[in-house]
Amino acid sequence: GDTILLCGACGAGKTSLYQMLRLGSTCEGSVTSMAENEARFIVEGKAGGKGGIVARQAHVVDLPGHPRLRAKVDKYATGARGVVFLVDAVDFTQQRRAVAEQLLDLLSHPTVQRRRVPVLLACNKSEKIAASPVDFVRKRLEKEIELLRATRGTLQETSGGSVGAPIGRDGEEFQFAHLARNKVTAAAVSVSDDDLDAIKDFIIKVVL
Repeated sequence: GDTILLCGACGAGKTSLYQMLRLGSTCEGSVTSMAENEARFIVEGKAGGKGGIVARQAHVVDLPGHPRLRAKVDKYATGARGVVFLVDAVDFTQQRRAVAEQLLDLLSHPTVQRRRVPVLLACNKSEKIAASPVDFVRKRLEKEIELLRATRGTLQETSGGSVGAPIGRDGEEFQFAHLARNKVTAAAVSVSDDDLDAIKDFIIKVVL
């Protein structure tokens, strides 16, 4: 497959990112999407090394951030080559638990693990002074996921149910580097300033 999933909490800027990638511009104002947007279009970026700009066709799917619609990942995970997980770097401190929950749902998704789907944490609104730095976002998410991992493990023991495949290493605090199946990288981006090179390069690399 050549599918790229755009995931993240409501308000992170996924639909605006989708429009920028597809059309080169966004609609004015805030865009909240309750249904997924999807299209196949050309993305241009660097394939790594000293090579120039490469153009590749990708099937890009903007998944809604609404909790009840997160099951949509099931529909597209089998064809996914990569996930761009968009984080609002300005509101991150207030939203960190919700962001971590959604990211944990994604990373513990059996199909995402089985297909070894790489994930880019794209910290949006990086042009704003109040934006949290990429390293802070990454480390804070690791801590939040560690707390959630402990809570979910306890819930699973008491209920006997399943809350997704386990992630990380037993007996060690969670780090993205510990994920054997899914490579997680992070970068600062700005949808409003069209500073999307990190996302475009990621898409090119994973659909090559």
